Amino acid sequence: MRDRRQISQRGLPNQSGLEIFSSIITFGGEFLSWAKVFSSTTLSGATSYETSTSDPTLYAVNNSKPTTAETWYLYFTTGLSAPSVPSVTDENARNSIQLTGNDSGNIGLYQQLSGLTAGTDYKFSVFFHKGGASGTITLEQFAYAGESDYSRILISETTVPAYECVLEFTAYSSNDVILIDFQCASGVTGAVDITQMSIKEKEEYLVPVVMTDSTGTAHNVLQRNLQDNLSDEE
Repeated sequence: MRDRRQISQRGLPNQSGLEIFSSIITFGGEFLSWAKVFSSTTLSGATSYETSTSDPTLYAVNNSKPTTAETWYLYFTTGLSAPSVPSVTDENARNSIQLTGNDSGNIGLYQQLSGLTAGTDYKFSVFFHKGGASGTITLEQFAYAGESDYSRILISETTVPAYECVLEFTAYSSNDVILIDFQCASGVTGAVDITQMSIKEKEEYLVPVVMTDSTGTAHNVLQRNLQDNLSDEE
């Protein structure tokens, strides 16, 4: 006779697949250039484009295509100016990219990424300071979907005065385009200051669930497989 029980009298598994795991999700790496430290050279030489007021973000990425990866491209609608790095001493606006808008136009910037893995999940985070304005910050993902022009894949909106906007997306290709757009609320003219951005890869780890008995000894938590009816003896 041999022991055919799933879990032995000592609490050890007699077969695989009985352990219970907890999922831990983290975000690592950095896939966005010019993301954390802004200076007068951050936007130096960047292509600036006056876009249409009809679907301004899609119009911008398709009519001023980001052909160079890891480089910022700028856009704005009529009556606005391109995003800038302000030369100010205000600690809230220092080391930031400033988007100054109004309620009738859009302003923003976008970048073609590199090194993404198609089918992998990423988290795009933008932190900003309300520089005297209220409105909407929008994050967007674009990709070539088998066509000559970019298609909008995903969009996320946050109402200022929140301090962070997040877009969790699945990479369509290794060179998807991400975009940040700002539009003021009705009757408002003002700016928001982007202080930090990041794109990190989602990573998931499975960790065994452990409990401690009355003696202080740690044990893996196990579960019985009800579909596997093993007898105590052959």
